[in-house]
Amino acid sequence: MWQRFELDPGRSEVRVVAQSSLHPIEATAKSVTGSFVATINKNDEVELPRGREAAGSLRIESSEFHSGNPLLDRETRRRLDTRRHPTIEGVLTGATATAGGYLLRGEVTCMGVTREVRGEVRLEARDGTIALHGSHGFDIRDWGIKPPRLLALKVHPDVEVQLQAVAIEVDG
Repeated sequence: MWQRFELDPGRSEVRVVAQSSLHPIEATAKSVTGSFVATINKNDEVELPRGREAAGSLRIESSEFHSGNPLLDRETRRRLDTRRHPTIEGVLTGATATAGGYLLRGEVTCMGVTREVRGEVRLEARDGTIALHGSHGFDIRDWGIKPPRLLALKVHPDVEVQLQAVAIEVDG
């Protein structure tokens, strides 16, 4: 029987790691929300429905990314057009078990542009919760985002997006 799990916003974050002409840049968004269906079997292993039966979503407030550099954060919000596009959303459309976890298929919508994405995630049962760990490389230009540029600092378009999240079972 499948149960519904919701991401705990207080223990879930997305980190974007980018390279620039001067140094690496990291920006983190906390309060990531979303849900998915899964079950924790008798061996304390997490199972997802296979193929098209997989169901889940992820939502990030686009203005929540913070790098510790106010100028870069402001420029990032401008590039993401956070007033017109306040969220970045992902929808799970399929899952295939792998040796180390699951290969997920889904769609990511950012700035009104939707792209199909595939990536691997590890799921671990921990005291009735599920910990999610995954990372995937993206070219931000695929969503029409121009890489930020501030004076001598030029951000490269290829970024690594890392998800660290904890989900809790909810009723219904």
